[in-house]
Amino acid sequence: MQKVIFYTVHKAASNFIHTLLSDLASLCGVNHCSINDDAYYDEIVANGWNHIIEAPGHKGIFGPVRSGEGNPSIPLNNPEYTYLVHLRDPRDALTSLYFSMTYSFPMNEDGFPSKSLRNYWELHGIDEFVLERARECRRRYSYLIDNLKGLDNAVFLNYETMVADYGRWLRRVMKSHKFFFNSKARYESAFNCLYNKYADEFRVEKEDIYNHKRQILPGDYMRKLKPDTILSLNEEFKDMIEL
Repeated sequence: MQKVIFYTVHKAASNFIHTLLSDLASLCGVNHCSINDDAYYDEIVANGWNHIIEAPGHKGIFGPVRSGEGNPSIPLNNPEYTYLVHLRDPRDALTSLYFSMTYSFPMNEDGFPSKSLRNYWELHGIDEFVLERARECRRRYSYLIDNLKGLDNAVFLNYETMVADYGRWLRRVMKSHKFFFNSKARYESAFNCLYNKYADEFRVEKEDIYNHKRQILPGDYMRKLKPDTILSLNEEFKDMIEL
């Protein structure tokens, strides 16, 4: 195996994953390719992830590959690839997206999200917001699940384990990178480094809607959405929730 590709979705700590993978690549002594890196951004947007992943001689770690960004982003199954698929309960992901877009995201160069749009979302509320985006959210999850589920070299991870038991989650991530290390001692040293550095990353003392790390506990949708909205989302995502 020569390439590890880390897939995820929006609002599943993908910015943290970018940082973690960058550190992991340094410890492994391999290249890290990320859309968060200006050196790769334009090429990924213009040509898609596959253009970079499948390039001859381009080995190392690729990601975070967010579903919906840089398509096509899933190359044909290759025994030299390991696919990591990190998902979050889509009901929580949509809930988190509302608070980010309405309160904490900085305005980008195109003026999005505008003040008027934020006022609209705040006025009309979270339930309308998540219901309008549920189908697109399902499409993005389906892109990863339909193409990668069942592959012998695909490992499914989840956000909920990451925030509740970071060490266990990190072990599963790093198990797919063992072939980059030339000794068990180097592998264990890298694990200890990454565990100690980020073990406190998933603690929030008090919820703050204006903070990017507003709150991280799974099940927030149950505290923020109306019962009828939850029923609709349960039906929309029932097969994905099981996964």
